[in-house]
Amino acid sequence: MSEDQPLPEDLIDLQRARGAARRALDVHAWEMTLARRAAAAAAGAGVQEQPWREEDLAREVELRGVYRTTVAAIAAHPVMVQAAAERRGWAVEEKLRALAPTPEIVVVLDEELGREVVEVRIAGVAVERNGAPLNPVA
Repeated sequence: MSEDQPLPEDLIDLQRARGAARRALDVHAWEMTLARRAAAAAAGAGVQEQPWREEDLAREVELRGVYRTTVAAIAAHPVMVQAAAERRGWAVEEKLRALAPTPEIVVVLDEELGREVVEVRIAGVAVERNGAPLNPVA
């Protein structure tokens, strides 16, 4: 496959799945961190003293497994195997990520709520905050 050929849709779909899996994992981790911070503040303790609940740990293990599966599926895709053999893996990976960007997960202060919340951004644009979709600006 040459550089100017379009990537196959199934590979782009795998990239979207990888982005969704990473998004779910990162959002979960940040939500648990913020919950632990709030619990620590309420108890007058340090965050390190606030353990993760077993169900939260199990969910993180599950989400990490899904993410690893999507990463492995992309690496095993014939286009990526060929690109790696031709030492073009990073170039194809960059092209793939440009077609289906990975969401960025950040923590922001929600002034209305008066606390930190998780925000999801795609290509620098906030698309979700505190689990609720944001309306795009027209």
